[in-house]
Amino acid sequence: MTYILATCLLLVGLCVQAQVPATESGRNVFTPFGYPPQTYERTNEGASMRQPQFQMRPGTKIAQAFSLVQNWYVDADSLDMNGMEEESLRDMLRRLDPHSSYLSREEARVMNESMRGHFEGIGIATTIYRDTAMVVSLSPNGPAARAGIQIGDRIVTVNMQPVTGRTLNRDILQQTLRGERGTRVILGIKRKHVSRLLSIPIVRSNIPVESIEAAYLVTPTIGYIKLARFSNTTYEEMVKAIGRLQWQGMQRLILDICENSGGLLDAAVKVADEFLSEGQLILYTEGDRQQRTDYVATRAGLFHSGALALMIDEGSASGSEILAGAIQDWDRGILIGRRTFGKGLVQRQIVLQDGSMIRLTVARYHTPSGRVIQKPYMDTREDYNREAFSRDARAEFNFWSHRPDTASAYRSLIAQRPLLGGGGILPDVYVAPDSMSAARHNARHAEWLNQTVAGLIDRYGHLWLRQYRDADSFIRHVDITPDMLAQIQTDNRPRGGRQEDPENQALYIKQALVRNLWGSEAYWKLYNETNPVFLKALEELQNMVPSETPTEP
Repeated sequence: MTYILATCLLLVGLCVQAQVPATESGRNVFTPFGYPPQTYERTNEGASMRQPQFQMRPGTKIAQAFSLVQNWYVDADSLDMNGMEEESLRDMLRRLDPHSSYLSREEARVMNESMRGHFEGIGIATTIYRDTAMVVSLSPNGPAARAGIQIGDRIVTVNMQPVTGRTLNRDILQQTLRGERGTRVILGIKRKHVSRLLSIPIVRSNIPVESIEAAYLVTPTIGYIKLARFSNTTYEEMVKAIGRLQWQGMQRLILDICENSGGLLDAAVKVADEFLSEGQLILYTEGDRQQRTDYVATRAGLFHSGALALMIDEGSASGSEILAGAIQDWDRGILIGRRTFGKGLVQRQIVLQDGSMIRLTVARYHTPSGRVIQKPYMDTREDYNREAFSRDARAEFNFWSHRPDTASAYRSLIAQRPLLGGGGILPDVYVAPDSMSAARHNARHAEWLNQTVAGLIDRYGHLWLRQYRDADSFIRHVDITPDMLAQIQTDNRPRGGRQEDPENQALYIKQALVRNLWGSEAYWKLYNETNPVFLKALEELQNMVPSETPTEP
């Protein structure tokens, strides 16, 4: 095991910190677009920090113990030494902090797909409905859509092998459908109102995983962008979204990073750069074995002076908190919503020889004013992760309303407003979760919702897609009625806790249908009609007089 650890710490893998910049006055200075080429190394996944030189202690107890077990244990031939090694790694890293971790090869692959901004497959999403995989959404112009797959189709064979029955597993099916770009898979499809089984060959290709799920004008001059993650494609997507909205007349912007749990530091820094002015500090990182590294804006960004409202909540973490901290510290915009998660630790990602990965915490994030984002550790990781989503609304409001006064150690860098550090980013305008907020979040991920939506698509999907050309027409003319739910004969109520109001259930179902049938942007337009954080952000921007619009220092 010692050998494995020594090897992994010496390898160069995907690094969340992206580059090691030039050294200036004893500190590293990073600029997203102006780093000197001699100070970093590129890998297939991006740029990576150079590894520090060190020596491992020979003959540690761990290495000795593994050697003894492997050579002397009574049932040594039946032992899964690789499994024991993996469990030892997981346990050791789990004891360090809530974010250091070990990922198996498959876990690392899944994580990297979301960070790359694409995966290789056929571009469908399925739900297991009545022992069959049903297609509930398609990637626009993806391989499956081009081959003729339709929403509502049921997959009964893959490469001539049956994939139906009670033992059908959606994750295993997805792995079967994915594969190298250019390879072919043949689906046997049962389509409504078609008597024969359809055999449809599909050539796998790159399927984009978009960081920006919506970008549209709310009013003729106020734009909205939903940023879901920070990946390799985020910056390019953001530049295109801002440019398109400005061309359409946008002067003020609502940027929604609620439930954005972070991603690549490099992407978060580049996005922040587009809202700040040249020379402004975005963040700095520092650790016991990592000297301070400053990340600095390179130039006046595309939207460095227009009025900005940033939507945040308890699901906003890591890269989202870097962006929120920079915006707040420079008095660049107004933060609306609830306190962020409080994840301010930098993980270096080191790929091992077998493709597995160690994510090791090496430094802490600090906002430009010096605030630490990281919240205190809890007794267990479960408690730590659950804390943000079990905060009491009244206690949170009291915490927000009694935030630091003039004696605070931290202040914003332009207006000198008192700020709080050490446990997430507090909003400038607090929006308490309404009575539906928790139910809203839970319902979107509940199996009852998946089954209900699949049943409605099975019965009405082909009719809706034929009758309504866009989501707006569907939203105006279709109501989810009790009769519809009764006809699909499925349990459409959330399990556990109090039963939801039927009107609320109908809203959740309609939102999910819109997302599946017409995509993410249509979903967010409908969702925001009743989203209190969005409505407050819109109100703040509409009420902002020109003199209140943030300007350059």
